Amino acid sequence: QDVGDHVEYCVAVLHRSGLRWQAWRRFSDFVHLHDELLRDFSSEEIARLPVPPRKSWLPSFTQSAEFLEQRQHELQAYVAAVVGQPALVRHVAVQELLGVQPPDQP
Repeated sequence: QDVGDHVEYCVAVLHRSGLRWQAWRRFSDFVHLHDELLRDFSSEEIARLPVPPRKSWLPSFTQSAEFLEQRQHELQAYVAAVVGQPALVRHVAVQELLGVQPPDQP
């Protein structure tokens, strides 16, 4: 979704509890997630992930619909691979990207 000066990508979440929601994230949020995972996990754990899409240096308003759709599919594949690994899905950066909020303290 083009929101003016940047594009946001929809992450559709189906929680194991049955709750569903959408989180809209900028491409830089996915880059941040990948950087955090690289920092906190071994290369063996990260090697199982697909390579995330590369950053484009062209402004978002110049990107074609086909380019944005392809990037959306690549980001979906990346997130699916991340959440498919129990150790990774519990990482705070993954939880933030998915819009999972920790419960309030009693």
